Amino acid sequence: MMKYSIKELSQTLRKIEVEMHVSEVSAVVEKIQTNYSACETSDRKLTEDVIDSLLADLFELEGINPICIYQCEDDLVTNRNEFSFEVYFEILPKIDLPEIATLTVDVPPPVLEPGIVDSILDNTLKRNAELETVGKGERAKEGDIAIIDLHGRVNGSDAPCLCKKNMQIEINLSKKNVYGINFSDIIQSMCLGDTKNIFIKLPEDHLYEFLRGKKIEFTLKLIDLKRFVINKSYDDIAKDIGFNDLETLKRFLYSKTMNNLLKDIKREGKIRLINTLVSKSKFEIPKSIYSSYMHQCKNKMRTLFLSYGMNQEEIEKNLIFMQASIEKESRALAMNEVYLLVLAEKEKIEVYENEIHVQIESIAKRNNITFQEMDSILKKDNVIREIHNSILANKTLDYIYDKSKKNVCNIN
Repeated sequence: MMKYSIKELSQTLRKIEVEMHVSEVSAVVEKIQTNYSACETSDRKLTEDVIDSLLADLFELEGINPICIYQCEDDLVTNRNEFSFEVYFEILPKIDLPEIATLTVDVPPPVLEPGIVDSILDNTLKRNAELETVGKGERAKEGDIAIIDLHGRVNGSDAPCLCKKNMQIEINLSKKNVYGINFSDIIQSMCLGDTKNIFIKLPEDHLYEFLRGKKIEFTLKLIDLKRFVINKSYDDIAKDIGFNDLETLKRFLYSKTMNNLLKDIKREGKIRLINTLVSKSKFEIPKSIYSSYMHQCKNKMRTLFLSYGMNQEEIEKNLIFMQASIEKESRALAMNEVYLLVLAEKEKIEVYENEIHVQIESIAKRNNITFQEMDSILKKDNVIREIHNSILANKTLDYIYDKSKKNVCNIN
């Protein structure tokens, strides 16, 4: 008769030890082999599939829903009379959850900023205008497009993550960038080919943790300067892009902008809601979920650095430079997902096969390969579980946001 024990190693980590007589394995082996093709009958695959089958039965018997299974091949024992193995697996932690009916979330009133529609209209008209190079010796004006090379140093050392070639900036005197600098104000005092050095110290509460309190020197070179020239009437431009006249275009832009504002309010409200809920809870993050987000965050930064024209050595150097920031972001994302997955179990929210299918199809299109090819890659890399968890977490967050009471107030 099969014997097994399950040991609790932490809030989320378990160890299962299984012992059974080899005669009991025969039925499992026979069942598995009937589904094999001729090229799949290796001893290693057979052993793995036997273990998978036995674990599935045990988990169902115990009512366990593992989120990750770590097989320990070194501890597998097979001899004439005995078949035994041990496996580590992770489960979701226990979290004290609130009643959905009691949830409230602060949201701002759906009021558009003054002049926002006019600004969007201006950008729409510009996209249908011609760009002409500004003459030498002429200064930049509001709305011009400047092309610059930017080189950043942090505390005197080169920082490739703050460097970019052929960076495009629209001259806007009222807008600062993520570093807290108004490059437009600086560019206005420059002519084509000019170079300027800018020295700043970023505040301790800066958006990016790895830049907080750092002294930064930027070298900025103005490579090109272009100006929009509109050679048509606004009504003609409106007709060119499918509207009867300028007023019809304005009404469309107002409606679209309001819809986007409502989406932004919901998106930010959902973030505010889950962050508030997680901040009131203490629980262990399963290693598998945290590792997955670390992988995702690093890949996101690699893609960003590649867009800056960095080589592999520079990318790896900057990933080390940003390690603490990446770990913090990964931990926050993992905590949110774990909380939502536990909540999904309580509220009996599920993910359906067609939802995963749609997601895989979308990923396949982005990578210009077939659904079957993408599905095979994702299954081989064990990414299907991550896709499932992501869909489930998003559905759960939508659910609790829609059920929560909205407290309309001004939000900074």
